[in-house]
Amino acid sequence: ADHTSRKNINNPLILQLTNNKEVTSIINSLKVKSSSGVDEYSSKIVKHCVNELTPPLVSIINKSFTLGEFPSALKLSKVYPKHKKGQTTDVKNYRPISLISTFSKIIEKVVLNRLMAHLNHQKLINNSQHGFLKERSTSSAIISLVEFIT
Repeated sequence: ADHTSRKNINNPLILQLTNNKEVTSIINSLKVKSSSGVDEYSSKIVKHCVNELTPPLVSIINKSFTLGEFPSALKLSKVYPKHKKGQTTDVKNYRPISLISTFSKIIEKVVLNRLMAHLNHQKLINNSQHGFLKERSTSSAIISLVEFIT
């Protein structure tokens, strides 16, 4: 891959402040789940209270961006063992599951929106990148490979 074609690599990522519309959209896009992090607020509850929770959440996110700090209370997660297969008495048959706060997920999504906008604007994502991108997958990678070969 040609890594010399990167332009404006020193252009900093600016975390623009969010607004009610963006946060409401993110909350509405959450999968409805009853599981929750240590704060005990599930996405189901947050979605139900979207109109009441959005304004204070926008303030928290914007303050976080302004101060450059992620809220300490949202750094905690609930970890529990999830049985994979085999005998339930064997500890090797379990893997840890971490449940983070729904509010943490919302903040992370706002940051992801800023990061992806920056990467796209600066043209820092290679066309060969298929993992971790919307509308890209192993299938799109295989299609690109087949098109390249033929």
